[in-house]
Amino acid sequence: MGAVSRYLTPMTTTYPLHIQILKEEFEERASRNSGYSLRAFARDLGVSPAALSLLLNMKRGISEQKAGDIATRLGFTLYEKEEFLLSVTSQHSRSPGRREESLKKIEQMSNRANRQKKIAAEAFVAVQNWYCLAILELLELDHCIHKPIWFAEKLGLNVVVIKNALDNLTRAGLIEFSKGKYRALTEESTTEEDVPSQEIKNFHAQVMKRAEQSLFNDAVNDREFINMTLAFPEKEMQEAKKMIRDFQQAFADRFYAQTKKKRNSVYQLAVQFYRLDKKEK
Repeated sequence: MGAVSRYLTPMTTTYPLHIQILKEEFEERASRNSGYSLRAFARDLGVSPAALSLLLNMKRGISEQKAGDIATRLGFTLYEKEEFLLSVTSQHSRSPGRREESLKKIEQMSNRANRQKKIAAEAFVAVQNWYCLAILELLELDHCIHKPIWFAEKLGLNVVVIKNALDNLTRAGLIEFSKGKYRALTEESTTEEDVPSQEIKNFHAQVMKRAEQSLFNDAVNDREFINMTLAFPEKEMQEAKKMIRDFQQAFADRFYAQTKKKRNSVYQLAVQFYRLDKKEK
């Protein structure tokens, strides 16, 4: 489960992404306050009205440093900030190589967003058990047999549990049954990030319990467990989260989205990063 930004959608205008974002942000603010002007927007962004007007009309560029400051002022998440900065670099960098590289990254992020379906909180209640997502991945196997008894045998579960899970996945809009086969309705699924949810906590707890079982039951060559304890600057937590999520997405791209090799197994990748000492009051 990865991250999907509120802004990264297929481009529907001739404007670069960062211009589109700024225009949409201004329009949203103006719709809430009829007296909100471009001058007020420039003030909130920390730029002059003239500079903002030239930027929105694509008559002047913007530095990455200033773009980063604007992203911070607008309260972007790390991913939204990354998208914004990539768009700025793709249009205004003096290096042709950096412009080309940024355009490629924007395309990759857009394609990834199009592949992913965000599971609504109310829908995730029905599919919060670890085996629901495991079933989705079993459907990707070349030798998948589309019968509840087969899923039950592959996951070591009772067939009644599997039938209930298949019903829940269907109601959640994640699979359908047609012509004797189950079919996933999206390539990838994700949930909201950094939003408190008992269901997501339950899911992670189940995953960690499964990891414990694997630690003691699976051969060393069939699993990988690593740990590191380190002194850490707590103000860097958001950056650490982004690095972990970027790794997870890169891992998925390499071994799922981009591989042409036959898929014959289902694995779980789980990463935890948490504080060991007590926070000072």
